Amino acid sequence: MKAKTAQQIAKEWRQKITLVLIDSEDYEAACRLLLAAVMRSSKPLSCIYLTTGKPYKTIRAGLVKESLDSSRFFFIDTVSEHCDDLQAADNVDCLGDSRALTQMGIAVSNAIFKLKGERILFIDSISALLLYSPPDVVLRFMHSLAGKMRSNEIIGIMVCLPKDYGDVATRLASFVDDVVQLK
Repeated sequence: MKAKTAQQIAKEWRQKITLVLIDSEDYEAACRLLLAAVMRSSKPLSCIYLTTGKPYKTIRAGLVKESLDSSRFFFIDTVSEHCDDLQAADNVDCLGDSRALTQMGIAVSNAIFKLKGERILFIDSISALLLYSPPDVVLRFMHSLAGKMRSNEIIGIMVCLPKDYGDVATRLASFVDDVVQLK
């Protein structure tokens, strides 16, 4: 496994699925910087942002800090408890349940067909899913998403904490194209 900066990852991520391991210190800032580097790396692309750890409003505020255009994003929020005020937004699907893997898969499929052009699926984070579902279930779900990404030519970035879940990162490595540790 290689250690890389966000800018190095952004130069190399095209046309593949990458598992990015981020240490828990400064996790939120590291995710935001990684996403900003990827979104600015070349021609415009659309991002499906599956958030399982932070609510949409927090993620959107981070994008504003990085001067990223939120209209290029479609958010799948599994965290927000009060979805009523989010349902009016065209670019948010509020599920409100980080255990609802089937609904997440359906929401990702719907977002794939909603967005046009070059797309990326940013999954933040596998570690949060592991709080709600057993590792084998989460691994099957991630494998399913990897299949959707490949069949629809979607670029993928899956974010995970490196040390908390035994061999999960090792097992995820078997169906992604690259595994990197964010410096």
